[in-house]
Amino acid sequence: MLFFRRKRKLTSIDDAVSQIVRQSDLFDAGWYLRQYPDVADAGFDPAVHYVRHGAAEQRRPGPWFDPETYIHAIGSDEATANPLLHYIQHRPFVAGPAASVPKPYTNLSEYLIFSLLCPIVRAPFTEEDRRCFAAMENIKNCLVNRLTDHTILVSVIMPVRNRDSTLRRAAVSVLTQSYLNLELIIIDDGSEDQSVAVASELACVDSRVRHVVLTEHVGVCAARNIGLKEARGDIIAYLDSDNIWLSDFLAASIASLNDHTEIDAVYSGQYLYDSIHAKAPFAIRFGAMNESLLEQHNYIDLNCLVHRRRVLDAGVRFDENLQRLVDWDFILQIKASGRICSVPFVQSNYYAASVANSITSTVPFQPAYDYVCHKWTGASSSAKATLARRVCVVIPSFEALEHLRRCVDSLQPYLSQELFELVIVDNNSSDEVKEFVTSLRHPNVKVILNDVNYGFSYAVNQGVAVASRDADVLLLNNDAELETDALTILQQTAYHDDEIAISVPRQVVPAGTANMRDHVPYADLQRECDVSLSAHHRNISDISLFHEGRLVELNFAPFFCVYIKRPVWDSCGGLDYANGRHYRSDRIMCDLVRNMFRKRIVYVANAKVRHAAQAATRELQRSSAAVSEDFKIMFVQNRWPDQLRAALNIVELPWMSS
Repeated sequence: MLFFRRKRKLTSIDDAVSQIVRQSDLFDAGWYLRQYPDVADAGFDPAVHYVRHGAAEQRRPGPWFDPETYIHAIGSDEATANPLLHYIQHRPFVAGPAASVPKPYTNLSEYLIFSLLCPIVRAPFTEEDRRCFAAMENIKNCLVNRLTDHTILVSVIMPVRNRDSTLRRAAVSVLTQSYLNLELIIIDDGSEDQSVAVASELACVDSRVRHVVLTEHVGVCAARNIGLKEARGDIIAYLDSDNIWLSDFLAASIASLNDHTEIDAVYSGQYLYDSIHAKAPFAIRFGAMNESLLEQHNYIDLNCLVHRRRVLDAGVRFDENLQRLVDWDFILQIKASGRICSVPFVQSNYYAASVANSITSTVPFQPAYDYVCHKWTGASSSAKATLARRVCVVIPSFEALEHLRRCVDSLQPYLSQELFELVIVDNNSSDEVKEFVTSLRHPNVKVILNDVNYGFSYAVNQGVAVASRDADVLLLNNDAELETDALTILQQTAYHDDEIAISVPRQVVPAGTANMRDHVPYADLQRECDVSLSAHHRNISDISLFHEGRLVELNFAPFFCVYIKRPVWDSCGGLDYANGRHYRSDRIMCDLVRNMFRKRIVYVANAKVRHAAQAATRELQRSSAAVSEDFKIMFVQNRWPDQLRAALNIVELPWMSS
């Protein structure tokens, strides 16, 4: 259908619904316009078009929501008018690929890797899903079977306010756990229904129930903090009064903590239901621990988390300024002060719309979201910007002057240190850029000015060639900026193990980056995002069953910023500029490192580098040079022109020209 833009004023309803759609993490305006060029041609605002026309025509609002699958799954005609709006109003704030998208896994190991970047699997479940979930059920059984110590007291904290219809069901799921040594602390937060009577009856029937009645409503966080003061157990868990646990939740969680005494908290997966009356879950939520994703977009529910009492000794408490996204803030506190591990089993049921007074339904999302984001923005590690070994930072540079300035500025904490060197190799930029790099007069800084653009790989090799022979190498794009301690952490990680050859930081791209969800399907587009762990690159090699997330094995990392031990660099002979003039050389070196030299490439979560995502390339594309043959040869074909190939004695292999 063709559309012509009409200058009709938005109705208040259209405007309100368009705003809801626009803010949803499942609506992707850029994708919508690319998918439906008739909308772009007509000059429609994509969100407005979806509300007025696209929803009724069952157009997809983005790559991760399939309206046809959704309508079929819920079996209701109510969703037909606007499936996405119906989903937002009736489902928790989740994202994940639609069930119709082919699954990128066939076994549990591959699923765990997938879950790092997309912790939601939607029904209808495929055979690949079922075999992975079955393996997780068997993991749970093994954990329960090897739990022999039942002497540890577990405190379960359950705040309640006006939940007489669901409280008994939730409490019974605690009291019928296969692990019996527990206390259930029910904190009544000023209920006005029969919740107090239900809790009192439970306390009379089972001595493990302790009932605390508050005389006034204080909020869920204050109620939980009161519960923490009452708790006597060495292990603490939480269950909301409208959700339930399956019978082995505590046993499997405690067994996991027993197996890993260094870990402070563990979490598992959840079945997600529309309501307590739903016969089957609409999704399963489990994501292996990914620190950067957790900071970007929460995927861990408090009801599937268990932690040791020592977490409280570090000052972790529920933030009483919050009524929503309480789980996210609390878990971020634990991560900041301790260690969290994911365990792949599912023994918890989350009900999206079981009661009318649920926090999800009654408390606005955006203020809480803004509060948590602001609170945790800028949180960093405690490492200091000091070096234990000599390192040379090599920056291949072309144009993008303002980015280059910020890149160099980010290195200031290291610049005067004896073990630090900086080499900038400029690929024939404008005079303004050359002036800047030649103005950097410092004993630790060297500059190479090329009279042609050799591309990334050759320029990097030029830089390393003038570095000290004992210096490790940090390759850094000219549009990347290191956080203060990033270089220190990368160096420490590289020498954490003799088998580690390359350490890789978070590569953080700005909010709204066009291809963000190609790398991280669960990403919140409103926030900056780490794309070092990438579904697009498929570069996660392996993760452990019980995963902490601080180090991740990779099979490849784009060389926007990587720390390479010098013996490894020398063994590889530098970057293969002959077969990868501007790109590909990073993949070649990664393959050599892993397959020829049997060394490791490791991602470290607490080293952060902000990347403007190929600003230099975009600047060249915008210039008149973009139409030149040289540009096409380097950036499109990744080859050498005849004159430069002859000058550098490069032999073009048969596959290069085919």
